[in-house]
Amino acid sequence: MQLELDSKNTLRWALRYKSEKLYLRFFSLLVEYEKISHDDVIYQCYRGSKHCEVVENILNRLIPNITKRGMSATECFCLLSAIWLHDISPIFKKKSHPKDHHYEYLYKSYEDWSLDEPFAYAIKQVCCGTISEFPKIEDEYQIGEETVRLKFLACLLRLSDWLDLGY
Repeated sequence: MQLELDSKNTLRWALRYKSEKLYLRFFSLLVEYEKISHDDVIYQCYRGSKHCEVVENILNRLIPNITKRGMSATECFCLLSAIWLHDISPIFKKKSHPKDHHYEYLYKSYEDWSLDEPFAYAIKQVCCGTISEFPKIEDEYQIGEETVRLKFLACLLRLSDWLDLGY
């Protein structure tokens, strides 16, 4: 299944239409994501880019076009970023995770991903939607002048992650 990047019915198109700046930031984040496939980096992705592609495609089909058009650029950016970062975790030498979930680590290392702190916090919250016991997530979060519906985005990611039956 390939991403339909030219289609006007995708989250990527909605993001590009709303904010070229955030669209370019998303692609720089994807470049950083691609670097994790090398052995010398400190992150790993459990299910790989194929899973992320499938999750993104599921969301493109799941979210009605009118809803995509109604999402803010910041919401599109946070959801797309969360799709690609939700299974990334730091590699620990002792093969054991610290007390914090790996999303907390992702948030604490937001500069590694060229993210601003408010965006990193929002992306972390959306990623937390994939945790088996759904955590308490704020309904909304303000980034600049835009309101991000964190719980809504987290629920979308959770559903699409679970619908990828191939992993």
